[in-house]
Amino acid sequence: MQIRRTLRVVRLSLPMPPSANHIYRRNRYGSVFLTEAAREYPERVQAAVIEQIGNVLGILKHVAWVDLEATIHPPDKRRRDIDNVLKRLIDALAAVFGFNDAVVRKIVIKRGHYVSTPDGVLDVKLRWLQLRAVSSSEEDSHSDLNENIQKREKNHDVDSNLPPGVVCNRLL
Repeated sequence: MQIRRTLRVVRLSLPMPPSANHIYRRNRYGSVFLTEAAREYPERVQAAVIEQIGNVLGILKHVAWVDLEATIHPPDKRRRDIDNVLKRLIDALAAVFGFNDAVVRKIVIKRGHYVSTPDGVLDVKLRWLQLRAVSSSEEDSHSDLNENIQKREKNHDVDSNLPPGVVCNRLL
């Protein structure tokens, strides 16, 4: 039995999440609850992901690690804390892709240029290492695939069998 390791990369353009300052509210009895915008955000992310690369619900259940790189394109020139978008973004991506947010090992967040959309845009690049146990007979049957991938890497060809948003599907 061997472990197959596959590195994958996905680039997405997502709606801006509500700020961390606007995620929680208190009712008159002192209970804390999520605001409507915070509850709806994972559904908006799922719709954007499905539109861009198809249904990916739960594809990252068995993942070793996830790297997240995000560029924030705010809708206006108001001053914002760029770290206020992280909580809802990571929670929404974890819900859509099906990974535990404890496997996020690296987060890079940058401020981009202003855009003329009402809510702003968030460009996200997700990288992850997928682990899968394979038998030796299954590994032998994939030797042709490994050779083809190595040839494509040398020629810098794009894998045409991947969904539109996936830019890398490399066996390590």
